[in-house]
Amino acid sequence: MGFGGGGGGGALPTHVHNAVPLQGGPLDFANDTISSMNAGSTTFSNGAALQELLIGTPGQQLVVNGGATAPAWAPAGGGAFTDEGGDSGDKAALTVTGMTGRDITKVFYQVEPSTIVTTAYPMLRINGENTNYDVVNDVVYASGHSTEVNRTSTGYFLDQENGYNSELVYFGEMTIFAGDPSLAWTGNFLKNQTGSMRTDSNEVSNTIQGAGAQPDTNAITEVSMVMTSGNISGRIQVVTMDFA
Repeated sequence: MGFGGGGGGGALPTHVHNAVPLQGGPLDFANDTISSMNAGSTTFSNGAALQELLIGTPGQQLVVNGGATAPAWAPAGGGAFTDEGGDSGDKAALTVTGMTGRDITKVFYQVEPSTIVTTAYPMLRINGENTNYDVVNDVVYASGHSTEVNRTSTGYFLDQENGYNSELVYFGEMTIFAGDPSLAWTGNFLKNQTGSMRTDSNEVSNTIQGAGAQPDTNAITEVSMVMTSGNISGRIQVVTMDFA
């Protein structure tokens, strides 16, 4: 027997989303109790269907994610660093990605070349960019001798020591300042301080202070460390914050 036909079948009732019968019209979000969402969640569209955004933690505020595709929770205002995660191992790159993109990004690292070579130097890259880094490194050796390394490279050079790099463990921190659109330079500013340990003699070889710039104006959502040759071994940790 067909629906809506004879024999007492009748027409199907209007589809409803809550206990109010036959209401028709728009969906009443304020009183709809038939939902699989978690308490405190909100919804957004991904362009095809509604998605659930779970409630954040106390003090967070709603922001646009780094890819400008969806809302996300982030710490309110500035003044406190957020742990974005880390990476470790022996691989082509140590990478932290999926960040919201904030004003200040700090990268802490302890790394070394995976194999003994004479041309492997650590580099940091932003958003996968491998060109257009302007670099000035001031190298201060234990003996007091200093020199400068100036170049436009395929990554931000953290150190350069001919003849010693295969025996070095590098440790330090990098600070990346996202470009302020009100300034003459709107790209990223970089500031680095690196120490290195000569593992053949167990001596701290040098301290390097460097600065650089990179023209990317996109939100910083990924940072990675690589070697100029071969794999990199060690660990990195990334934290971020906004100016207040």
